[in-house]
Amino acid sequence: MEPAELFSLDIEIRHSASILYGEKHRGPFAHWPRGCWGSANAWLMLCGPSPGRADGPNQRSLGGPERPRDVPVSIGKESGKIEFESNKGRNKRWQNLVRAVFGDEETSASLTCVANLDWGNYGDHRDIPTTHFDEGCGTVLKVMQSSQPCVVITLVTVTWDYLAAFLSEFFVELDLQPPLVEGRKPLNCRVMQLPGCIHKTLLLKSPQHPSRQFFTNTHCHQIAETVRWFREMHL
Repeated sequence: MEPAELFSLDIEIRHSASILYGEKHRGPFAHWPRGCWGSANAWLMLCGPSPGRADGPNQRSLGGPERPRDVPVSIGKESGKIEFESNKGRNKRWQNLVRAVFGDEETSASLTCVANLDWGNYGDHRDIPTTHFDEGCGTVLKVMQSSQPCVVITLVTVTWDYLAAFLSEFFVELDLQPPLVEGRKPLNCRVMQLPGCIHKTLLLKSPQHPSRQFFTNTHCHQIAETVRWFREMHL
């Protein structure tokens, strides 16, 4: 049995336990479905519709059913570091997002993962068959139960719509009053109690996708303040 500290709601406790675990254990902690990667005990999960365009025409997957489960994930230092090899211009924006949540680069690189509703390569999520999203919600839920994230951020509206509907049975009825940041309306969010999870989880809709040039520091600040509100409410 793995130590409970690896899945703690407290960022500092989870991070310290992860570093110690990574120093003692080499190799994968688990294998995840394609389109999902990062830290096996991520405190923060970023959910997209799909991995995006393929690097080349011969590498493209159409996604859909029978998703392979062959992505090794680990626990420890930099197990969740976000550093795309293609379209590198998005790296800074994604890294700004996770640093805004955690407050520092070391922790974010250890406790972040990405989970996509589909594993196909689509440059535009509107091209993804809706049946892929239906099936993908169940796949992502299993990844959530495995990694036990404290915060799940959906990156586009379609991901929020499908996941929020699929996970609604786990919503906790609370009088949610997320903060207004810089005069902007509060971000869409719900608090969940996932099956088998030892803590509650915040489901949050990002105001913009970090791969897009329109993603700004203001968006990062909105997300960070909403996560801070959630932490203060539960810690």
